[in-house]
Amino acid sequence: MTDQPLDQPAPPEPKPVVPRSPQDQRMADRISDAREKVLIVQADPELAERMSLRGFDAARLTAGLDLQAAAQTAFTNRQTAMGEEDAANVAFAAAHAKCRQDYTDFRTTSRKVFKKNAAAQATLGVTGRLTTDAQQLVTAARASYNAALAAPAYLSELALEGYPPTALQALIAGLDALQAANTRQETARAAAVRATALRDEADQALADWRSRFNTAAAIATRDRPDLSAKLGL
Repeated sequence: MTDQPLDQPAPPEPKPVVPRSPQDQRMADRISDAREKVLIVQADPELAERMSLRGFDAARLTAGLDLQAAAQTAFTNRQTAMGEEDAANVAFAAAHAKCRQDYTDFRTTSRKVFKKNAAAQATLGVTGRLTTDAQQLVTAARASYNAALAAPAYLSELALEGYPPTALQALIAGLDALQAANTRQETARAAAVRATALRDEADQALADWRSRFNTAAAIATRDRPDLSAKLGL
């Protein structure tokens, strides 16, 4: 029997984590700017009086700080969630690559050991090409390892090549770890999506308040360029 075709190449390495996007940077700047402006008004009696006449009294300024704090928390939570997703992606990719290499080695060894035994190759599931899909890999590899454990005649031959029962059981444990890594990856991805939505909601609420604040401040300081400049208007 001729050798089987080589398996497909391993999946690519995960992309490196990119720096904060321009959109995130602008959002962070808006969050900081909102707090800074409110604190300036609160610390300046004349500005505070002028803003109060435009509807931004002490209570409304405090409400703005609350929105700013909520936006900051949501921004931080989303950043944390994205970091956890990146870490989960890297861990999954590493587990996937290891399991795939382990299974490729098992398939290569089995094909050589049972080069003239088509029935053995079929039983062990080592014919054909190996997919790059992680779930399909787990299913195929688990079936192969269990088949080897269940066939004493094949197992005795494989044990001579480094695949005793303990080694096969360790490989199965690796597949379990890969599935757990996949679950963590999916969970982290969902959490990042949710955190992004909450961040955007909080940012929009602050943006609405900030827009009204800036309009009121521009009117309140129209005749006082010094106060307007103090607020960065």
